[in-house]
Amino acid sequence: MAGLDADTESQQQWRRIQMWSLLRKDIEMYVVAGLLVVLSGLFYAADHGQLGKFGSQMCLYGDMFCRHPVYVLIGAGLAAVWGTFVSMK
Repeated sequence: MAGLDADTESQQQWRRIQMWSLLRKDIEMYVVAGLLVVLSGLFYAADHGQLGKFGSQMCLYGDMFCRHPVYVLIGAGLAAVWGTFVSMK
């Protein structure tokens, strides 16, 4: 009986690990999408001169994204859609 209980406990532990890894994979693309939305807002603020030296430095290296922050926002939308399709079961 003791061997059976230990086996069931290890199986339950394995299921918890599998569930956590699946949950983590489902959330990853939404985290990426959220970060891209924040980055899009930063580029927008940098283009309008609201971030001071940090904003000018951002626009120095990412001029295209400062002029068109919607590109980053579109990337965020695509990441969210991708995350939705990948997480469907």
